[in-house]
Amino acid sequence: DMPLQQIGAQVRAVSEPAPNTRLVHLQTPRTHRLRFLAGQSVSLGWAQAGFDDVRSSYPVASCPCDDRNLLFFVHRDQQDGFARQVFAGNLAYGSQVTVYGPTGEFVLREGGHRPQVFAACDGGFAPVKSLIEHSLSLDAAPALALFWLATQSDGHFYANQCRAWSE
Repeated sequence: DMPLQQIGAQVRAVSEPAPNTRLVHLQTPRTHRLRFLAGQSVSLGWAQAGFDDVRSSYPVASCPCDDRNLLFFVHRDQQDGFARQVFAGNLAYGSQVTVYGPTGEFVLREGGHRPQVFAACDGGFAPVKSLIEHSLSLDAAPALALFWLATQSDGHFYANQCRAWSE
């Protein structure tokens, strides 16, 4: 039941958790934060003089509890115009990105304080990361388990975060 929104955000950082994966950190204005549910996706749009406008859909990898700082895992994909710009280094600190959304129904079910099991494969880790962080912030489960299948060369590109959760 989240309304569709269009928000201008600024790139705060682009980091490299693995050779074929980038973590893009966007920050929205204080007065216009993205309202979304953990597990949902958005479209990211980028326009720059001299380049084609690009727009691609990505699951939000951050917790809704920090709706101003949005994280996205972008994987190398020559068919994805946004990913090509990220890997070419054209999106850098201060770049403007338009966020459209949210969409999707891959969200936590309400009710019941019961153990939760999550399964992800490769880049499917992004919405699961959002769901786990939201569940932890709500103290919604007595136990959490994550099964993360890695079939790409980057493997478990965010394994340190998983170790931090377990501690």
